[in-house]
Amino acid sequence: MSYSRSLIGYYVALSFGIVILISIFNDFNMSILNKSNEEWVQPKSEHPIYSRSISEKQWDFDYHKIEKILTEIKWNNGSIPINEDLKKTIHAAVISLPKNLNQTSIDRLLFLVEKQFPQPVNCNLNHCYDMSLIFHQYYKYHNYKLADKISSDSIKTPIKELELINQERNLQQEYFGKILASELFGKNLGLREYLIKRKIIKSSSHLSSVEKIKQLTKLRESFQVGL
Repeated sequence: MSYSRSLIGYYVALSFGIVILISIFNDFNMSILNKSNEEWVQPKSEHPIYSRSISEKQWDFDYHKIEKILTEIKWNNGSIPINEDLKKTIHAAVISLPKNLNQTSIDRLLFLVEKQFPQPVNCNLNHCYDMSLIFHQYYKYHNYKLADKISSDSIKTPIKELELINQERNLQQEYFGKILASELFGKNLGLREYLIKRKIIKSSSHLSSVEKIKQLTKLRESFQVGL
């Protein structure tokens, strides 16, 4: 009889223990599910401007895609060449972003770009360029162009095309400065300008064949010097 009572007590205790374990397990799962909906807050030690919660749900962009594109940028002897290849890569990243990010999202975006490129990417003539600065300026420049401030719809003549190129050059210098704009866009603009001027000379009805040859030769030499 005492053996049977002990056995019954054992099973009762075992059943009670199982019930407690199941209850604990369920509470733990519910806790995990609840925490998955909580927002992660940037450590305040980083910077006061980034102390607000930045859960992915609040972000207006997917930085994973941008980060993957920017990894195509390669360092060369401690610096990144500032040229049209760099411009093309930054352009690919920028066009993957929404057109008009709010200032908070822009701050977060530039923070992440700076973390990916923590040191100046290029130093030239005693001036160093940060990737976050170049990226930010290109984002603003690109959005400005999307707003159709400079439109090619009405361009029908070579003279109008040259005017557009000058407008583009001035706009680029406004956003990037003369040196940086030349490094990023100069080669492309120079080629376009050369081809248009060549077309103007060849189609001119006011120049003789000899004059056309002279001007085309001079234009070609000037273009080659600028390369």
